[in-house]
Amino acid sequence: MPAAEALTVFRRTAPDVASQIDDLSQAVGFRNILVHAYFTLDDAVAWDIAVTKIPPLARQLRALLGGGGSFVMRPES
Repeated sequence: MPAAEALTVFRRTAPDVASQIDDLSQAVGFRNILVHAYFTLDDAVAWDIAVTKIPPLARQLRALLGGGGSFVMRPES
């Protein structure tokens, strides 16, 4: 599962933990633009997000995951 899509599921299944992720809504929104409206996205904006926003988000997610760097999404029951 792609990371931003996993964040959407994570927000529903673990809202207490998801609330600790800075800019979670913006990350999910950016994913939606990339997937559904990529033709409207300015290349410079996308590059700026890639180099300034994603690295801190990745560090924060690794910290929340205990440094493991990955997690398994289980199907909702």
